[in-house]
Amino acid sequence: MGIQKCIIINGHGGNYLLGNIAQEMNVNRHRLMVAPNRKHWENAYKEAGILSAISEDMHAGEGETSILLHLFNDQNVVKTEKYIDIESRKRDLLNVVGMKYYTETGAIGFPTRATAEKGELLLHHLSRQIEQTVKEFIHLA
Repeated sequence: MGIQKCIIINGHGGNYLLGNIAQEMNVNRHRLMVAPNRKHWENAYKEAGILSAISEDMHAGEGETSILLHLFNDQNVVKTEKYIDIESRKRDLLNVVGMKYYTETGAIGFPTRATAEKGELLLHHLSRQIEQTVKEFIHLA
């Protein structure tokens, strides 16, 4: 089809499968990139003032909830009255048993710490980092 490079921008934090596929496809030639990567998320969390590590705030926590508050706050999409912080640091079987084993609510993290301002900063810093990485990837031979 003539496609030389493909860049997938995925809004989901866990790009494990896609990252492995990209790595395999890029063995002989750099042709597939998946973003954001873990480093993008870690740096954006720091710049947005989110104190929890990604591993502590991995699903429906401060980061993701902040993004939703920023994007949809005026539409009453985020049910703030239902926030429940779930601290679940040790999840050795997550890839085997799934999230439900570790959380009844679906959250692992701290949605009570979320703000629309953090969400705006998080998206801004993610976008800037992804832009830099895309430019670097495009110029790879």
